[in-house]
Amino acid sequence: MTDIAVVGLDCRFPHAPDPARLWQLLIEGRDAISEVPSSRWNADDFHDPAGAPGTINTRSGGFIDDADAFDAEFFGITAHEAESMDPQQRMLLQATWRAFEDATLDPRAQAGSRTGVYIGVMANEWANLQMSDYAAITPQHGSGNGYFMTANRLSYQFDLAGPSIAVDTACSSSLVAVHLACAALSAGDCDQAVAGGVNLVLTPAVGVFYTQAGLSAPDARCKPFSGNADGIVRGEGVAVLVLRRFADAEAEGLPIYAVIKGSAVNSDGRSNGITAPNRWAQQQVIDEAYRRAGVRPDDIDFIEAHGTGTVLGDMIEVKALGGLHSGTRARPCGIGSIKGNLGHTEGAAGVAGLIKAVLSLHHGVVPPSRFADQENPRLQLARRGLRLLDAPLLLDRPAHCGVSSFGLGGTNVHMVLAGATATSATPGAPGAGVLTVSSDSENGLRRNALRLAEVLRTVTEDHFAQLCWTSNQVKSSGRHRLAVVAHHRDEAITHLRREDGISEDGDRLHGLAKPVRVGWIFTGQGSQFSGMGRTLHTTSSGFRHALELVDAAMSAHLGRSIRDLLLDAHADLDATALAQPAIFAMEYAIAKTLADLGIRPAWLIGHSIGEFAAAAVAGVFDLDDACKLVTARGRLMQRLPTGGAMLAVRATAEQIADPLGDEPAVVVAAVNGPDDLVLSGDAEALHRIASVLRTRSVITKPLTVSHAFHSPLMAPMLAEFETIAATCAYRAADLPIYSTVRGRLLDPAEVMDAEYWTEHVRATVLFGDAVHAALGTDPTHLIEVGPRRVLATAVRRIDPALGAQCLSPGHGPGATGDELAATVAALYRDGLDPVWNELYEPAQRVRRRLPVYEFAVAQRFWVETPTVGEVDTPAPRSHSATTEDTTMDALIALFREQNAVLASLLATPGEVRETLPDTSAGPRDHDPDLAAEIVRAEVARVSGFPADRLADSRTLGDSLGFDSLMLTDLFTGLARKIPGVTVDPTLITGTTTLGEVIAHFTGRRADPPAETTTPVENPETASAATGPNTVAPEYRISDFAEVRAIADRLAGGEALGLANPYFLINDGVTRDTSFIGGGQVVNFSSYNYLGMSGHPAVVAAVQDAVARYGSSVSASRLLSGEKPIHRELEAELAALLGTEDAIALVGGHSTNVTIIGHLVGPEDLVIHDSLAHDSILQGCRLSGATRRPFPHNDHAALDALLTEIRHRYRRVLILIEGVYSQDGDIPDLPAIIAVKNKHQALLMIDEAHSIGVLGENGGGIGEYFDVDRRDVELWSGTMSKALAGCGGYVAGSAELVQFLKYTTPGFVYSVGMTPMNAAASLAAMRLLRADRAPLERLRHNSELFLRLAREAGIDTGDSHDTPIIPCIVGDSMKTLKLSTALLRRAINVNPIIYPAVPEDLARLRFFVTACHTDDQIRDTVAALAEELSRVCADQ
Repeated sequence: MTDIAVVGLDCRFPHAPDPARLWQLLIEGRDAISEVPSSRWNADDFHDPAGAPGTINTRSGGFIDDADAFDAEFFGITAHEAESMDPQQRMLLQATWRAFEDATLDPRAQAGSRTGVYIGVMANEWANLQMSDYAAITPQHGSGNGYFMTANRLSYQFDLAGPSIAVDTACSSSLVAVHLACAALSAGDCDQAVAGGVNLVLTPAVGVFYTQAGLSAPDARCKPFSGNADGIVRGEGVAVLVLRRFADAEAEGLPIYAVIKGSAVNSDGRSNGITAPNRWAQQQVIDEAYRRAGVRPDDIDFIEAHGTGTVLGDMIEVKALGGLHSGTRARPCGIGSIKGNLGHTEGAAGVAGLIKAVLSLHHGVVPPSRFADQENPRLQLARRGLRLLDAPLLLDRPAHCGVSSFGLGGTNVHMVLAGATATSATPGAPGAGVLTVSSDSENGLRRNALRLAEVLRTVTEDHFAQLCWTSNQVKSSGRHRLAVVAHHRDEAITHLRREDGISEDGDRLHGLAKPVRVGWIFTGQGSQFSGMGRTLHTTSSGFRHALELVDAAMSAHLGRSIRDLLLDAHADLDATALAQPAIFAMEYAIAKTLADLGIRPAWLIGHSIGEFAAAAVAGVFDLDDACKLVTARGRLMQRLPTGGAMLAVRATAEQIADPLGDEPAVVVAAVNGPDDLVLSGDAEALHRIASVLRTRSVITKPLTVSHAFHSPLMAPMLAEFETIAATCAYRAADLPIYSTVRGRLLDPAEVMDAEYWTEHVRATVLFGDAVHAALGTDPTHLIEVGPRRVLATAVRRIDPALGAQCLSPGHGPGATGDELAATVAALYRDGLDPVWNELYEPAQRVRRRLPVYEFAVAQRFWVETPTVGEVDTPAPRSHSATTEDTTMDALIALFREQNAVLASLLATPGEVRETLPDTSAGPRDHDPDLAAEIVRAEVARVSGFPADRLADSRTLGDSLGFDSLMLTDLFTGLARKIPGVTVDPTLITGTTTLGEVIAHFTGRRADPPAETTTPVENPETASAATGPNTVAPEYRISDFAEVRAIADRLAGGEALGLANPYFLINDGVTRDTSFIGGGQVVNFSSYNYLGMSGHPAVVAAVQDAVARYGSSVSASRLLSGEKPIHRELEAELAALLGTEDAIALVGGHSTNVTIIGHLVGPEDLVIHDSLAHDSILQGCRLSGATRRPFPHNDHAALDALLTEIRHRYRRVLILIEGVYSQDGDIPDLPAIIAVKNKHQALLMIDEAHSIGVLGENGGGIGEYFDVDRRDVELWSGTMSKALAGCGGYVAGSAELVQFLKYTTPGFVYSVGMTPMNAAASLAAMRLLRADRAPLERLRHNSELFLRLAREAGIDTGDSHDTPIIPCIVGDSMKTLKLSTALLRRAINVNPIIYPAVPEDLARLRFFVTACHTDDQIRDTVAALAEELSRVCADQ
């Protein structure tokens, strides 16, 4: 058999939550038996010392304290799924993660690997508890239970591609699982294996069986091989091993606990009984394992026996062992059993014994076996060559041991292990490193940083760098990241314990991983200094190698070693002939070092000589040609006559225009920023210019240079340089380069050829222009590539609000040697995954075990405690067959309600009554009780409340939460269930009680009419009506009820003499004004809150996008419609909202509809604010979920409602808006989040009117309340309000967005957002980030309008802090008249009337924008007050 290495392990047993504490418990000889926890069952209900039928003779066992704790969020598992999941699966997930880490492997990095999973399990009591109520079984119960899922869950969660097998051979399950894993590794079925077992004791059932079978120890103690042995006690545990072929483990440098040399498995066959052990089968399997392992019995130092502590079982096992070990041995073979400490852990028993054996080999000592002081003399152990270990047994290396495990049904397994090969201890390697910790959450990061700090105290200094490297390999891939650069243990501990996450130097130590976009800026001449390569050469092997490459290429051209020059602390590098090659060599070596570390530039900029290094990095020319050009350039410049000078000037070009114009011998050599110039030319002329500027208080500074670079004084060298340049080969750049000759991004077709580099010699360095253009790409970080930090300050002056972090691996003469590591650490914190090996010396790249991940224990998932007499067959949950109503049904009902309102305005009360439909017509039902039951069932279906909890006194509105659409749903359902009944919607409102509804429907049914009176309207129709299901066809659209309804509604308005306030043509760009009917009006009916629509920068961006990408992407983004601008837009949205990612869709309304319809289904509940937007309601309908509104902005009512009905639904989605478009008010988001968390619900916020409006930077309601954005699962909205475009978005976690992009129908089957809309919103967000003035103006205008309106006595409802301000009139007719009157005064504002809002809340709704002027607002409020007074007086 192939040797198999145990490279990692983890376990949880009673009183031993990890391997270290298990070892301590074993060495101390303690047991972990305790009374049955009340969370399992009431021990008193089942305990009987005499063991009567249905009872257990003990009230104790080996129980894990926190088996209900599970860090579901860490694994991305919803609370609902975790509740359904067998806790054995949960424990295995966490143990497997920790075992991978213990093996010095990153668990996330195992995804896709050929890793097999083999798990032993013999019970799934969770399923018995969870799945006895057949009506409550969900899909999650299927995947959450079943033996197979103990293995399959691990393979799925970790994305492991090897075999995935659950093993049930009863008590030997887990050791058989390890045997199968070793066989698979030997056969090549997998390259790595996770093997182990798990057992939880959740019900008394097996304990009752053990008692009735005479196997249960009355004192609840397993006493292996003891004279007092009288049975077993149940125990719990989980244990996982990570296995590799020994040769593979050694090659990868993995730490090895022990080596599995061989194993065998067989069966008892027909023994004395199906549960009776077979001595000969046990002896044969042990003998076969020895043969396969290549050992003799004398080679075995100790055996971890099955050792249950039953008289029969112990005797048979000892005889089997004695049959092999009773020969002549130098010393007896030690035996013991972990069951004396933990009890019988059943499905985990074999791996429990295996871990004890592995740890014994690892530590070189075998713990004593509990109860060994009571050895059973009848076993005659000494005669059989055995010794029950009553004291620790010291092992000589290399040691061998055996582990046995025998199944209740006869499956036997034995395994032989050896200690890891004795090798010389891996030497330490002192030095600094980057210590990394990561997690899925801030709390997890903090928790594990402190855990690491605690363990670091025991680390020797010569192992510290190796520990850092190991942390990079094992603990660096989470989203929340911490990285500290440290030279020794104590420095790292100090950083890890800092609560504020800020180092003593003020550097941020932790971050959240997001896409990283790094710009590289190469420093120019003047940055050089003596010995500038020494520090990096000492601390970085990557830099040493890169510098050797440059040295080899440059020596032939320079005539000397550039490496020696850079390392010479006394070398004079100021001479141009040396300075330029030295700077190039330094920068090229740094750049290659960064690239080898996995840092890739998004773009490059080079200042003067720095542009040569940038071009070389971009592949414009090879290294040899680059060295030829640079050395020639420096040499030729050095030969030029002296007499030139350069002057730095802190002024704009306009400020120096006149003195510069008087001196033709002076030019602008560099534009480093708007007011940061360098002049170059004749020295005397520069002196005169400086004198003039000083009189104007302009700061100037002469530069220490040998020549007037980038000036006409360079002309004498150009011809010769051009000749040399023509001998070089040039290619198009592989990376984007912002040219400092052109001041912009070079087109892909533009080659930096000989002509370019010749022009470069005397051209103005347009660094400021190039940087300004490059910063438009929104880099997250800038790296200054050069000997010292020079350009970062200039960049900050160009963009004081620069969000990018400026990093510098070369820090000048005062460099400490940590700068390169600090650069890598900073980028890592923010999302880069570096090539860590390149940061360390080979001797430092040694794996050292780290403390494994500490999971959160706050989330608990459990079931109710079973009791005696508990009924196992629950009453079935009632299910009523329902038919989904159509959106058109709701529209018809709404139109009819509105028509009724208009009719009531036109007619007298008597006339209205005459026009009401006759609801008394229709067939009567013989059974009023049945009708009442139907009504109650339909109300339960629509409301979500159980029918048996619906009291007749509850009102439909306030108590049951019905809104107009829910009432329509109820009416439609009742009409189907009670054929022939006609429903009058005006008689049932939100204040109607359930009892009144029942009376309405039971009291209006008449007796069935006589057969002779059945009318026949048309003989043809009558002859065709052959059955009750025949319906009249509808084939003329003009006859459709919904078409007639809208026509009647419009006609009713005209009859009242009211102008239709809808579909008014608004010409021009709608900002503060628009044109209606040829006249200009002040517009308060549109949402261009920030005035971004029509902004010149937005218009330019749209035009550019159309030119680049066309007017349509002409395909679904999933296929070929994905454009760069889409991802830029989504990244900008995520940044604005503070989420991980975002998805953009073509429409705002349709976004809500398709997302809600996609995420929830008929088993779920959608609960929304009663003022929710129509898109939310339609999404609910599409999903088929139960829909319930809660009173507007009433989180207490939401809490109460969920308390009552949450348990009935799989998923609950709470829907609110960031700003309510009807009232202009803001929900209490922290309170809503608290309710959401309490009830394990999901939260979706429609931010249509809050993005770009709320928050300090327009980031929406999340920024307004400064909540953790992860507390809201879905942030949705539209870009049509504040962001100048058209389309919707959903933002949230990266997992959510990935799921939506591949599955959402409204995205997958829809064309991608048009380039112009994407460009418009992208430009709007960038404008908002650069200039907050529009946002401040919007808030000023909103506050002014609201204050003036309230001062005028206008009812503005609950509006606050938003640009939506209602004028509540309280009467639909008055509202319509008021809208018409204001339009006549050139003020456009829309009316909102019943049934969109209750009649007493009919209102005008004003949308204030940043474009409105104070005068417009004052005039509008004054006109509003006048017209409102007039309308009210006329009534």
